[in-house]
Amino acid sequence: MSKTNYTEIEFDSVGAKLRGRFYRSSRSNSPLVIMAHGFTATAHMSLYKIAERLSEHGNHTLVYDHRNFGLS
Repeated sequence: MSKTNYTEIEFDSVGAKLRGRFYRSSRSNSPLVIMAHGFTATAHMSLYKIAERLSEHGNHTLVYDHRNFGLS
């Protein structure tokens, strides 16, 4: 079982509220990877799993859904 630390996030972008997750690496000075799906997909379809792995390997990772998709 993964012990990944993430926070549900939301932010404004050109009048839309975008939502997703921020996965923290165990190191505070880690690089940041930002991910969003392409057409007709949402973050929960596979990006959460990828983000978990990236954070386990030393990267902070921000994953979000585009406007009118998934949680956004």
